[in-house]
Amino acid sequence: MKGKANVPSLTHNQVRDALDYNPATGVFVWKTSPAKNVKPGTVAGSNGGKYRYIRLDGEEVTDTRLAWFYMTGAWPERRVRFKNGNPTDCRFENLTLFNGIAGEFDHKSKEGRQAYQKAYREKTPELQKARALRDSFSLSLGDYNRMFEAQQGKCAICNHPEVQMRNGKLKALAVDHNHASGAIRELLCTGCNQMIGKAKEDKNILLSAIRYLDKHSEQSPNVVSLTPKG
Repeated sequence: MKGKANVPSLTHNQVRDALDYNPATGVFVWKTSPAKNVKPGTVAGSNGGKYRYIRLDGEEVTDTRLAWFYMTGAWPERRVRFKNGNPTDCRFENLTLFNGIAGEFDHKSKEGRQAYQKAYREKTPELQKARALRDSFSLSLGDYNRMFEAQQGKCAICNHPEVQMRNGKLKALAVDHNHASGAIRELLCTGCNQMIGKAKEDKNILLSAIRYLDKHSEQSPNVVSLTPKG
C-alpha cells in the first residue's frame, strides 16, 4: 500500500442525488438515469474483476469506497476491507478501514513480509497490546486500563510500579490470572509475577519463605510473624 488512495472530486450531494444505497443489503441503485440505456431503479455498477465499480460524472469508484463516503460523508483515507472477506458483500456493517501501514514492502518474499510485520508491530503498539490481551486473557484494552488506574499503576503485591525494560521500553504490568479457572486477578510487576510462578502458586511455599526470612532476620524481622511449623 502506497500512501493514501486518490480522492475523487465527487461531492456528497452529487452521490446522494444520483444514487440510493441500502446499508443493510450493500446495493446501490440509480435515482437518476446516468445513460440512455440505464433507468432509475437499476442496480448501479459493473463487475471489474474482484470489485464492483460505479461510474458517476466521469469518475469511476469502487462500490466499497462509495458506500463509505455515502454513509460517513468523508472519503476513506485508507483502503476499505471486508470483515468477512467477501468482496461482494458491501453491507456497511461488513466494511472496515485497512489497518496496515504505508511503505515499500515486497509481500511476495518471506523477508519482505517479515519486514512489513515488524514495521507494522512497531507502528501499532496499542493494537498489538489489545490483541494480546484479547487472545491471552479475553480482556479488552479498556478493561486493562481501568485495572491499571484502580491500582494507580502499581503492582498489587509489592505496591511498586514496573521497573523492568524490554527493547528499551518499560514493560507493562502483567495480567495475573488463575491458571486453573482462567479468572483474572490483578496486575503484577514482572518480579512478583515470576515469584508466584516459581512458587508454583503454592501458598505453603510462599508462607515457608516468610518463615525462612523471619528465621534469618532476627535483627529486623518481617512485619508478618508466623508460628513455626510443629
